[in-house]
Amino acid sequence: MGKVNKIAVFDGNWFLHRAFHSVAHRLLSFDSNAQWHPRVVNTVVSMVASTALRLKAKNILVCFDGPDNFRKQIYPLYKSSRGKAGAVDVDAVSPNEALDLLRTSLRQVGFRTCTLRKYEADDLLASAARVLGISGNLVYLVTSDKDMVQLVNSYVYVYTPSVMKRPEVFITPESVQSIKRGMTASQHHAYQILAGDATDDIPSVLSPAKAHRVVTAPEFTTLGAWFKTETGSKLFNTRRTELVTNKQLVTLVDSLFGEPPEVTVNRVDNFTSKVPKSVTDYHQFVFAANRSLF
Repeated sequence: MGKVNKIAVFDGNWFLHRAFHSVAHRLLSFDSNAQWHPRVVNTVVSMVASTALRLKAKNILVCFDGPDNFRKQIYPLYKSSRGKAGAVDVDAVSPNEALDLLRTSLRQVGFRTCTLRKYEADDLLASAARVLGISGNLVYLVTSDKDMVQLVNSYVYVYTPSVMKRPEVFITPESVQSIKRGMTASQHHAYQILAGDATDDIPSVLSPAKAHRVVTAPEFTTLGAWFKTETGSKLFNTRRTELVTNKQLVTLVDSLFGEPPEVTVNRVDNFTSKVPKSVTDYHQFVFAANRSLF
């Protein structure tokens, strides 16, 4: 195999929430008027850069959720329970308050960012994976979201950095089944349609145990094949609306970027950069006046 171009596509919202809950909560617990925004932004930029160095990726894209999530139009309760717990009153303080500053800071450093009004960062990661996950490239989707597993193939891996005492996780084609209870990427997608996803407030149509048995049954290569059986047909006819809704909610949109070179945001040559060799070098490089990482 020749030289591989490594590309890291980040779920920016996940990094922002991590930094917010580790930094802002601590500051605000001592002073409700603390100026937490710069500290959170600096933490995110540092985490993104450190992760890029860990992966040896020279091509970076940081993606964020758009403000008008189309999934909430389909199902208003989608992710409705997110952010309801914590020491800080989330009605008064939101990590999204730092979003504009974060995007500006990332761009000033030289990282590319992307936000589309109606779509989640997950959809942008899926679209980048489809366009950039080709021979000669290795795309790392940097996120903790298990939905990304359905995108894993020979050219697309999922990477979750170490969090607290939990070790880092690389999900490759060889490890998908061990991560997802023996399910392949396509089986996991079918499983989510049936079992829903409590994390995202997507309701279940079948219990997790029954959904797992259905999607891993060797006689059913697709969910459609099971729906043709007596049991599957009965469920489809009685719960059709919920099944269709769940499919819309769990299916990632991967067509938001055109094929290169039509859409410049996902052209590999526009990502190319010189990454410092160490985190220490990175900090010296970034915080020097008028310097750009990319």
